[in-house]
Formats: sequence, structure tokens, C-alpha cells
Amino acid sequence: MGGEKLIGKNIKNDVYVKFNKHQFEQGIKVSGVASKAGKPLSNKKIKMVAISENEYATYTCVTNAKGEFTIENFNNVGETKINFNEITSDGKSNEIDVVINTINTKEKASTNF
Repeated sequence: MGGEKLIGKNIKNDVYVKFNKHQFEQGIKVSGVASKAGKPLSNKKIKMVAISENEYATYTCVTNAKGEFTIENFNNVGETKINFNEITSDGKSNEIDVVINTINTKEKASTNF
């Protein structure tokens, strides 16, 4: 499944997604809404784990009051298995539901150095 096909879909853990090559310096911006038991996951730390052929990466962010989140600079390429979890205050991980709203690959890295 291509990354753009995830938009508006409820993501279950261990889904495989194929991401095209992108501009490494900037990566991909992924945004969506996190929920648990049908309710928005408000102001919570979440983690996305991404495993592709030769890469393992984790991305963390904090949801807003509506459960919305943005992960900046996602850099995995090719078929990638992704999982989303809530990170509790005691450091435990709980499965959550995620609906992806956007996957932005069109941003250009700055050429001002």
C-alpha cells in the first residue's frame, strides 16, 4: 500500500506501507488524529515505530486537545511496517488507533546555508 493511500484510513498496527524516495534533508511530514476507545487522545505523547528493509526508526510527538499530531522528517523509504502507540507517564506503551490526514512530500529543503 502506498503512503498516500493511508489518508483518511484507520491505521492498525503492523500495516506495511511503501514510501517513495524523498528529499532526505527534509523528509516527509505525516499528520493525523490519534484516538483510543473511539475518543481523541488529547495532549498525549505518541510514538510511531517504522521498520523498513535496512532501517528501524522511532518518531515521537505530542497530540493537541483534539488528538491531532504531526510527525516531522519521516525518512524511511520503501516498504515500511508502522506501529503507533501512546507513551504513558510511567513509560509504558499502549496501542492506539490513528487516522492519517496528510502525507506531505512536496516541501523543499532550504538552500540557505
